[in-house]
Formats: sequence, C-alpha cells, structure tokens
Amino acid sequence: MVIQDKRKRPKNYIDQAIDILYRSKMRNSFDVDVVEVGSMRGELLHHVDIIDYPCCNDGHSTFIFARTGWKVKTIDIEKSNIDVAKKACERFSNVEYYVADALEIINSIIDGNTKVGLLFLDAWDVGLPGCAENHLKLYNLIKDNLNEDCMILIDDTDIYYDHELQEFFTDKSGVSGKGKLIIPELENKGYRIVFNGRQTLMGKL
Repeated sequence: MVIQDKRKRPKNYIDQAIDILYRSKMRNSFDVDVVEVGSMRGELLHHVDIIDYPCCNDGHSTFIFARTGWKVKTIDIEKSNIDVAKKACERFSNVEYYVADALEIINSIIDGNTKVGLLFLDAWDVGLPGCAENHLKLYNLIKDNLNEDCMILIDDTDIYYDHELQEFFTDKSGVSGKGKLIIPELENKGYRIVFNGRQTLMGKL
C-alpha cells in the first residue's frame, strides 16, 4: 500500500532534471526548453521551496519550470488546471498554455523543426484506464521529431494500481505507473535512465 506522504517529493526530481538541463543548455540551444504534458494542479499556497505535504503533492511543476526564465510550453486537457498554472505563473512571460488533449496537439508543438530540451510527462493519472498506454502513444506520435539531446522526465514511475484490490502499491523497480511501457521503449531507442524513483529521467547523455 502506498502512503503518499512517505514518497519522495516530486520537486526534488524536477530540480535534478533542471540542473542537468542547465548543463545541457551550456552546450546546446533549444527552441523550447521545456514541454510539459500535464500542468500543475494544486494552487501554490506558499513559497515553492518550502515543502508542505497538503500543498505540494503535485510538485508545482509549471511554476518550477517557469521561474527558470526558460521557454516553457504546458498542455493540459483540463482548463481548471491551466487556470491554476496561469495564476501561479502570472508574473512570468516565458510560458505558453494550451488547453487541449496532448495526443491531438503534440505534433503541432514538437514538429521536427522544434528542438526541445526537456519533455515532462505527467498526464493520464496512474489508476485510470490507458495511463501507461497513453504515455507510450504520445511518445510514438513524436519520436521521429524528437532531437537526440531531448531528455524525457516521467512522473509517478514508483507506483502501480491494483484494479482488483483498488489500491496503489509501491514498485521499487522504478519502471511502473506512467513509465511502465514508455521506459522500456525508450531504452530500446537508445535512452538510458539518468535517475529514477518517483520520477524517472531518460536521456541519450
């Protein structure tokens, strides 16, 4: 059984990915630094560097990416989530927001001429039908358009949902949840795991 407040905070992983992307940006230039699929959902109630479990379970990813000053594009099918992200990031001008099904719009954002630094996958919640399948489907839609130095960060790779028991369980393999299908496929395509746990970062570094 998963005890949510015992899991490592998502912000720690996002910060690690940002640090690695920063080093990559010293060698490369990107048209879009971060493409986020699944915006932040929880209102930011305090300074983002203070970790408070009732507030921070979603990691406030859009805000964390936005405050780098890099170019960020965030997609969410729920307008309410985009509204939360816009409110949190209202002082930043480097974020573009899309209320859309990512599977329908992703090829207009990553089109083969767009060099992306980091693709962050945090959609289709674990436990819902098609979670792992949709993350893999999204990758398959854009794999031919992704630049070789694009890194892919996948959320919730440390848990799985048992439909019979209707309960979440921890998976210490780090290849579960949203990453169950896409991580093995990325490894087949030459990516390696840079770090894993609650989130897994894949790259051809």
